[in-house]
Amino acid sequence: EADRMVATRGEGQLDPNDLLHRKFTADTPGTLLVGDTTYLRTTQGWLSLATVIDLATSFLVGCRIIGYLRTPSVIAALEMAQLHGHLQPRAICYDSRGTL
Repeated sequence: EADRMVATRGEGQLDPNDLLHRKFTADTPGTLLVGDTTYLRTTQGWLSLATVIDLATSFLVGCRIIGYLRTPSVIAALEMAQLHGHLQPRAICYDSRGTL
């Protein structure tokens, strides 16, 4: 779409898949969410933490800890948010690395 606003990903790079247009706020809970992943060092080794945060409330609405970072762990965090009623129909979940 020629008139669609696109956000930048780094200096000079466009991200045509950014449906939030770098607007990380929402008025209605469950409509706009962000996902993130990180590694946690534990006494038993490294674990992967996938999270989903609601942009209207800033609440952590879904998470998953697993021994490795894979798409299923990120999807499980989003499914947790859905299972507990934190997603509205047609919700958008943004992840800067493209995992969600």
